[in-house]
Amino acid sequence: IDNERLLAPPEDLEKLAGRHTLAIATGRPRAEAAHPLERFGIRSFFTAVITLDDCLAEERRRAAVGERVSLSKPHPWMLDEIAARFTTEISNRFYVGDMPDDMLAAARSQAGYRGIGCVIAAPDREILGEELRRAGAWKVIDDPAELRALAARPTGTVSRRKRQ
Repeated sequence: IDNERLLAPPEDLEKLAGRHTLAIATGRPRAEAAHPLERFGIRSFFTAVITLDDCLAEERRRAAVGERVSLSKPHPWMLDEIAARFTTEISNRFYVGDMPDDMLAAARSQAGYRGIGCVIAAPDREILGEELRRAGAWKVIDDPAELRALAARPTGTVSRRKRQ
């Protein structure tokens, strides 16, 4: 994780956070997700961070009452959990991800997320873009400027799964 880089400049994230509610839903453990957020100084831009640890805790809670379920993506639990934490009216929810499971989770969410497939870091952007579209991506982007343009809308939430 020390070799990872941000796909969007911190200034862009700061501007997004000034106009939208940003959150992270990631299949990484909490410590692994927190490290780059702190390293790049961007943790304060995100209102909520839901991680693998949260999924496992919820799975254990449900198992205690007899329900066995995997809440990792493509299950939409993380996205629905983020949506449940906000009581204000939100007109748009977007989920930016770089894997087909991310797009499936957005499509399955009860909160109405639109999946935005991100191919910025992909070795073969065309192939990944097609996989993301097949999995239900509402839009596929290959440049951070496209996300800035989408986020320029006056209202909405951008929930972002980061791949730093």
